[in-house]
Amino acid sequence: MAACFRTIGDTFEWTGGAGTSNWNDAGNWSNTSPFATDADGIPDLDDTARFTADAMAAGGSAENLTVLTGVNLEIGNGGSTSSVTVGGTITNSGEIGFQADTFNNIGNNAADQAIVVNSAVSLEGGGTIRFTDSESGIRSVNSDGVLTNVDNTIRGNGSIGSTSTDFTINNQGTIVAENGTLTLSGTTLNNTNGLINIAANGLISGSGSTISGGVIDGDIGARFTGNTLADLE
Repeated sequence: MAACFRTIGDTFEWTGGAGTSNWNDAGNWSNTSPFATDADGIPDLDDTARFTADAMAAGGSAENLTVLTGVNLEIGNGGSTSSVTVGGTITNSGEIGFQADTFNNIGNNAADQAIVVNSAVSLEGGGTIRFTDSESGIRSVNSDGVLTNVDNTIRGNGSIGSTSTDFTINNQGTIVAENGTLTLSGTTLNNTNGLINIAANGLISGSGSTISGGVIDGDIGARFTGNTLADLE
């Protein structure tokens, strides 16, 4: 009987060899798979994208995104939209941040500089996701969007949600609103086994969103607004 092989996607490691932040430039990637099958030289929603050194990357997609310990990945290039779409697992042991969006063209609380959740995505690795401003964040673009934060810390002022569909967050890690407003839009946030902290200079504001379960605490001066968060428990 002939051997049967199943394609499970390649693993690409960012080298930055092209000298740009362009995700879709094959010169920035090295395919490290022993039996490489991807011909275009860039990761997509069948592949794994690994960052082993500090990098800035604009745009693109991957089934799995890996950021190693001590590595700082910044998403964006200062342009109007720079999102990275992920469909499987984000293994973040370092820090994922976002370049400031100088265009300031945010609409309906949908972050322009964003991690886009394409299906059921698991966030693990014990690292940090740090929002920069109102145009940075995590969003979903379809009804399959579910993010389970296993152990990361998501912090800063930014946006979590979607304007086109419900977005579910299962938070088992930590979410910190600080240095401004953390906006929830169209989000069901299940905080069971999780922690939400509102810093003294932080605010959580919601639109069509609910939070339930877990621990929610705030420092003196912390603020919480939005009557659509009525299901807070």
